[in-house]
Amino acid sequence: MTTIGREDLLSNPKYDTPKKRIERINEIRSIIAEWIKTKSTMDAYKTLINIGVLCTPLQTVPQMYDFDPQVKARKLFVEVEHPTLGKVKVARSPFNLSETPGDIERPGMPIGYDNEEVYGSLLGYSKEKLEELRKKGVI
Repeated sequence: MTTIGREDLLSNPKYDTPKKRIERINEIRSIIAEWIKTKSTMDAYKTLINIGVLCTPLQTVPQMYDFDPQVKARKLFVEVEHPTLGKVKVARSPFNLSETPGDIERPGMPIGYDNEEVYGSLLGYSKEKLEELRKKGVI
């Protein structure tokens, strides 16, 4: 408890055994929450990680891009061109294998984006058939 400036808790008989600490877990959580309120997210994170507490800050998506050096090193987010949004960052597969690196070819596309390729090129439908399907609301 010295980390959070509460040395008084070290000698408090209410918390001197694991069983007592478990019984008073809500009190302990409140004490820690009060300490955390006085810190920035990164200050609290660095303090806790430095004493061996496994934790990570809750982040917004933009913060996540730049937070962890491992995220950058593994290139878990890549920038791709979207046909209507322009350049966007997307998550790639965390499985980065030498022969199957999990690269992103393009971002998720709107429903029906590939209709012409799928129905025309792959299934051999004519442009007229595609138009007929569109008018009927099939595609």
